[in-house]
Amino acid sequence: MIKRFTFILLLLATFQATGQHKFTATVYDAETRRPLAGTQVVFVANNDVRITDEKGKLSYEPQILPDTVIFSFIGYKDTTVVVRKTQEKITVRLRPTAIQTDKVVVTSQKSDENVKLARDEVFLSKAELMDLPALMGEQDVIRSFTTNAGVQQFEGMQGIYVRGGSQDQNLILFDEAIVYNPSHLLGFFSVFNPDIIENAKLYKSGVPAKYGGRLSSVLQVSSQNPSPEKVEFDGSLGLISLRAKCNVPLGEKTAIQLSGRKSYLNTMILPLVYSVVNPDKSVPHLGFYDANAKFSFAMNPRNLFSVSAYIGNDEFSMDQSQQSSVKHNLVRWGNSAIVANWLHSSKRNFITSTSVSCSESHFYLEMVQNYFSMTTKTGISDIDVRTVTNKKVGKNLFSFGAENLIQQFRLGDLELKLDSEKRVINNPDACISNEFSLFVEDNINVTDKCNVVVGLRSSLYSKNDSLTYINASISPRIQARYMLSSSSSVKASLSHETQNLHLVSLVSSALPADVWFPATGNLPPEKGWLCSIGFFRNFMENAYETSVSLFYKRMDNLVEFKNSLLDTYMHNFYDRITTGKGFACGTELAVAKKQGQFQWSASYAFSRTLRKFAELNDNHLYPASFDRPHDATVTLSYSTKSKKWKFAAYWVFTSGKAYSELSEMYLIAGNLVHHYGAMNNTRMPAYHRLDLSADYQWFIKDKFDAHLQFSIYNAYNRDNPYFISYDAAYSEDTQSYRIDKTITGLFPILPSVSLTLHLL
Repeated sequence: MIKRFTFILLLLATFQATGQHKFTATVYDAETRRPLAGTQVVFVANNDVRITDEKGKLSYEPQILPDTVIFSFIGYKDTTVVVRKTQEKITVRLRPTAIQTDKVVVTSQKSDENVKLARDEVFLSKAELMDLPALMGEQDVIRSFTTNAGVQQFEGMQGIYVRGGSQDQNLILFDEAIVYNPSHLLGFFSVFNPDIIENAKLYKSGVPAKYGGRLSSVLQVSSQNPSPEKVEFDGSLGLISLRAKCNVPLGEKTAIQLSGRKSYLNTMILPLVYSVVNPDKSVPHLGFYDANAKFSFAMNPRNLFSVSAYIGNDEFSMDQSQQSSVKHNLVRWGNSAIVANWLHSSKRNFITSTSVSCSESHFYLEMVQNYFSMTTKTGISDIDVRTVTNKKVGKNLFSFGAENLIQQFRLGDLELKLDSEKRVINNPDACISNEFSLFVEDNINVTDKCNVVVGLRSSLYSKNDSLTYINASISPRIQARYMLSSSSSVKASLSHETQNLHLVSLVSSALPADVWFPATGNLPPEKGWLCSIGFFRNFMENAYETSVSLFYKRMDNLVEFKNSLLDTYMHNFYDRITTGKGFACGTELAVAKKQGQFQWSASYAFSRTLRKFAELNDNHLYPASFDRPHDATVTLSYSTKSKKWKFAAYWVFTSGKAYSELSEMYLIAGNLVHHYGAMNNTRMPAYHRLDLSADYQWFIKDKFDAHLQFSIYNAYNRDNPYFISYDAAYSEDTQSYRIDKTITGLFPILPSVSLTLHLL
């Protein structure tokens, strides 16, 4: 009995000793930080060869210690480590190396994807985002898409403008939650923290049937899933802002990721710059903060559950010293969202994604002039439930699903003061709308050269308050791609969309002052047709990409205020709004080199965006305020052979903003009257800007990946127009006012330095 007991103890001790020699390694790409599956691992002591799994991991029990271990992967430098301790856990970072044989280029998409994709979409991976110029210490997702023809972003204005559509006509999603205002600092930054982004996709046309409710485009941004493998940390400290991200494993299947950003533009750099280049002007106040959190749980290989949350707020103010007639402007706005996602893969290869999200956007405006002041607070919130199922059937990819969107609108009260008179406009109480949609889509490979995507989305919309309104709509869409050769194709699309919400601006200046409100019987849903056709051609084994596209868009039931200035004697919010039509058409040219140390891209678009309202401008066509006929961008980037240095430049040119010129002011019965010319009858000067950046990368004791980033925003310090104000000098003889116009810029030259660290 004693001998058996002794034998069992010895056996257990042997098992324990064997377990203590367990060696675990995880292999990553040193630049992209992605795991390298299939890495060859050679244990020299006994000449044993192992291969890492799909997560870049390997567990092994070496028979001899110490042991020399060699890690090898094609296209990377071999790395040798010596294992000396038991229970050893190491992380290996392989660095790419030049190969003297056939060139190998690794990208997130196929090099000819732009030619073969059926949809007119722009995809941006994490690696591609990190290669963009790091202005003000970080890469920006929205700014990156403006390098594509037909996509515009204007300094001091919120959101993006795609192919003649207004900012509200873009559906912007972050992990499937709706984002109503995607901008920080009046478009200077986006609300998407680059540290947590996995990829982004913009549909300029040919929008999938699972998305709807907007006339222009869809921007889909996805965040990284937290990793249960190890603790990770990213931090950045610069002159403009600071940000941090932390990934914390909570078990073998769960993890949480936290991140945050805070700007302090007014603390150092902006006062310094204004004291040098604009000493006669005081510094505007600009600031924002945001925070993200994401939890993931991989229940099993067929089920992945995650929860994402976001909150962010901005504040902007300008005082008297910026404009002589405008005494004070204060704007506060922000977003918040939380979304739960469940991804399920069935045994029959049905892949279903279900999400439940809650989003909210709020806005506050306070404006004080010499003789006029206004304050208001508005907002919108929603609950959105969407489920999408995909199934591969032969050569077809079939998808279907449903969505239910509940939105609540807070139109707010307007408190107006004109001289000594005060008036409060009581807008309608908070109202609620509901939109239920069904959708189906089939992606058909007709032949090896021809691909067709056919989709249908049907919706039932209702608004329930004092006036009930119900509307049913059907939105068909079709896209086609035909391969002319292995490196060229023609793509075309036609779609119809219905948008059951509206957006108007309370003031005609560049300052954001937006009000969302639902479609009603008197203000029906916006409807639009969009058609486009394009030719895509790659050269020299896909090293160069070129394209030319044409588009036309017709929009009905657009909304505007009846007057460019608020009428203080009107008491009903809806009575001050009128409906009309919109037209947009244009051509887009693009060429890019996306391989090699030196890469570049150039795009140009000529387009017109016109409006026609029976109650405005005598029913004549007039340009929309965001109509910019000429739009051009150029980007340049260069990486040294060691990839330690990266240099980039970004130049943009657009036509000036259209606005209604104030022609005269005079007194009638003691009341000051303003007289304007035709709607948007003049333009501000053209806008152009050059941004420069440089990035130096090195490793600190093989524990931190460090980046020292230098950037200059508006490098040649152009005073681009942003805000127009008028001063008036009264003449007793003529009983009229002489008008003095002042054009004010927003951002002068802004240099920045930042340090970013990533825990390896």
